[in-house]
Amino acid sequence: MALMYIFSLLTFSTLVSSDAFDLLMQEYKDSGAILDGFELAFTKRKSRGLKATRLIRKGEFFIRIPTQLGYNCLKGSCAIPLGKEFEKHENGLHSRLSTWIDTLPSFDEVWTTFPHFHSDLIQDFKYIFTRDDIRTMRVVRGLNNHTAHARSIFASRGFDLGAASVDFETRTTRPPGQEMLGLGVIDMLNHHPMPNCGYFIKDHVFHVVAARNIYPGEEIFISYGKHDNKAFVLTWGFSQAANPKQVSLMMSREKCNTLTNSIAQHRFDPRAKLFVALANEMCLPHLSSRKRDL
Repeated sequence: MALMYIFSLLTFSTLVSSDAFDLLMQEYKDSGAILDGFELAFTKRKSRGLKATRLIRKGEFFIRIPTQLGYNCLKGSCAIPLGKEFEKHENGLHSRLSTWIDTLPSFDEVWTTFPHFHSDLIQDFKYIFTRDDIRTMRVVRGLNNHTAHARSIFASRGFDLGAASVDFETRTTRPPGQEMLGLGVIDMLNHHPMPNCGYFIKDHVFHVVAARNIYPGEEIFISYGKHDNKAFVLTWGFSQAANPKQVSLMMSREKCNTLTNSIAQHRFDPRAKLFVALANEMCLPHLSSRKRDL
């Protein structure tokens, strides 16, 4: 593949334990889930994803998980109660979500990856964000660690119970935009703009269906939608190379000159990776014109 179009759900998913994932798979199977033909894999991008272990034929429903096994909540009301489950788990107390939580990124990994937590970088790269972006990130930084952890996990790994990425008119459980679902296994499906499978939720079961034949060794992808890179960064913690959907925020040459200095200042800071990627993309027209002038 000439261009790297494939991305992990969160760039810090590298530390997921195979043992923890296998335990979650078994727990779900024991509760009626159908999970067949794939395994957790370390991808070429040094992240975790799901890889086919056999031929998965086009139209095959190879993942079916009852939604009751996950965490359901009203949209906008997920972070605080889920944060309490994270706190219970951290303190060694019983949580019905413990097996799933063991497969999730830690708060330290969330903190490193998401731009929300880095006020110094937000200040130095402030021109790439709107006032609403900066306000939202300030709110997240003001949350306690467990709630901020839950909010970031659910923003990046939660599914709308009324959503579907395949064209089946009636195959949803709720109207879109009302209820959310956090569910293991399927939250390891990475993004590709040309995915090889789709999903829908019907009769309280999360289905994943192959959009074409998926061959052994291939990574399994869904699409997170057609978003610009700022949306990908702020919600999922990655940017998409050669993304045809451009960030709409206009950038002046003067602002880009300032951002160029910020890029040089922070180029070796691992926290700044996504800041630098956005700044480079948004200032590309000015950089191109500068090369023409030279």
